[in-house]
Amino acid sequence: MVDAYLREHFLVADAFAAQCGIAADELDALIGRGLAPAPAYEVDERGDMHSFVFGAIAAPGAPAGRWFHPATVNWVTKARHAFDRHGDDAAAALETGFRDNYRQALLDIHAAQGPIPGLSTADGHFDRDAFDAQFPALWRHFLAGTFGVCVARPVDEAHIAEKETVQARLTQLTANGTRRDFTASEKIVARALVERYATLSLPFSPAEYGRSSRKRLIEDMLPYFAA
Repeated sequence: MVDAYLREHFLVADAFAAQCGIAADELDALIGRGLAPAPAYEVDERGDMHSFVFGAIAAPGAPAGRWFHPATVNWVTKARHAFDRHGDDAAAALETGFRDNYRQALLDIHAAQGPIPGLSTADGHFDRDAFDAQFPALWRHFLAGTFGVCVARPVDEAHIAEKETVQARLTQLTANGTRRDFTASEKIVARALVERYATLSLPFSPAEYGRSSRKRLIEDMLPYFAA
């Protein structure tokens, strides 16, 4: 089952590099310099599947190799352009660009949809200090391939921010999947969030699904969101 999941949603390293229009060793060099995201998964010869967010999980039958989300080809293209333009300063330039674009995406979401949990002041404004505090971890996850694991289309900062924001709203509303009593109006909000989250996130592999946000915030909570 994990085999089918990986082959449906991801590309092994050589195929991904070819899609990027580069050789595998150039891809490795970009990742090593901190310019492009690492693979979403690495499966070793023992059948253990490794990811930054879930660690090592036994996945018997999974094909060994490094597996990349196809949509992350965009980040490899950006990495190559940045290296050509900035050389040794490319990593800093990419981080600054990602930071600015991600913050703008959050500001747009805040303006259109209201305060974002964890990123809003007491009076409802966007909390730039909170964003500054959270960004280093966000950037680590980006470079480690986390968004290739959980985001359906991690093609740019806006798609990642939207998925992360919907997850934050569901996490707050459900007390991270532990709440059981909801008002009628809260159920309506919750069902809309679930529908959106289902389109923004990947299904997660059978090996890790039991530990995923998708199970905790959607499958486990749906009975309590029923009309």
